[in-house]
Amino acid sequence: MNTNKKIIKNTVVRPVDENILKIELREDVVNYLQRLAYEYDAYKDNITFLLDSRRDDANLLESGAFKKYSELQSRTKAEYEEAKLDVQQRFVPSDLSDNHKVNWEINFSTRELIITVLCECGVEALKKLKLKGDN
Repeated sequence: MNTNKKIIKNTVVRPVDENILKIELREDVVNYLQRLAYEYDAYKDNITFLLDSRRDDANLLESGAFKKYSELQSRTKAEYEEAKLDVQQRFVPSDLSDNHKVNWEINFSTRELIITVLCECGVEALKKLKLKGDN
């Protein structure tokens, strides 16, 4: 089997470097995460604008607008963090995430989950994981 492309549960997995693994995510998953990230940033920006534009307003923190944006920001942040945890649990191989130091990020434009293994023992585990996928 070709190690440069494997299909695993409707996802394309591509080993890139010895310490990087890229997984192509479905469009609906990426769109959902991107929407949450955008909404969270928009609410955060609105709160920052309110704080900057009304510095002298002692009642700002009690205003309806501030409370509403704070509530929306908190709710969206919680939903975004939950969605990120779901992606990690579904797509980052547990052989890596449970036992090794890894970072991951999503490139929204390419729809790729990029997993970077940071420890040397994790690089070895990634190599074994790639080999196991060849069977």
